[in-house]
Amino acid sequence: MIHVITPFSRPQNARVLLGHLARQGVAVTWHPIVSSVPFPASCLREWVKPLQVDVPRKMDPFAWKLKMFIASGRIVDGERYGVLCDDDMYEDGLLSAVERMSAPVVVVSMLRGDRVPQRTDGGYCHPIDELVAEPENMRVCGAGLQQCFMAGEVLREMEIDPWRAPFCDGLAVAQLGRQFKDVIRYAPGLHVLFNRLEPG
Repeated sequence: MIHVITPFSRPQNARVLLGHLARQGVAVTWHPIVSSVPFPASCLREWVKPLQVDVPRKMDPFAWKLKMFIASGRIVDGERYGVLCDDDMYEDGLLSAVERMSAPVVVVSMLRGDRVPQRTDGGYCHPIDELVAEPENMRVCGAGLQQCFMAGEVLREMEIDPWRAPFCDGLAVAQLGRQFKDVIRYAPGLHVLFNRLEPG
């Protein structure tokens, strides 16, 4: 079982992500974290478990939603969790490969496209270089939280700082690299596809 946590705000991508996760060849529980934009009722399934949260005014939705998921009581020790933004996808075979690995933390690489978009939908315009899974990259701007698959007991320890939103996932990655360095398995040949559902 792999739990996929998605800070959710793009209903236009829900059906694509639903099909994408259903085709991964592993048991998945999808946790879309929603606030002002509801999750489409037509995409609800037994394995899709939306979590409604209230995002405070002027607070970054991505960071706050992750923080609230960790505090929600939904985390099960011994089961694996990953973060997938609602415009990202997984390379075919990634989840099944991660499921076969026993390490409490698995870090994969991330491909970031062929060009910088003129404007991402509510996000930041990142460069196009690959984020390679290796110990030296467990830092701000070196890796994203989407690259990290964690056992529940590890995710429970993660500190998401919504007051430092542009760096919050990089700070969490750095925490993983320090606190759990002895139990991380790096899988640089597996890739998250960053901003895959953004135009172009």
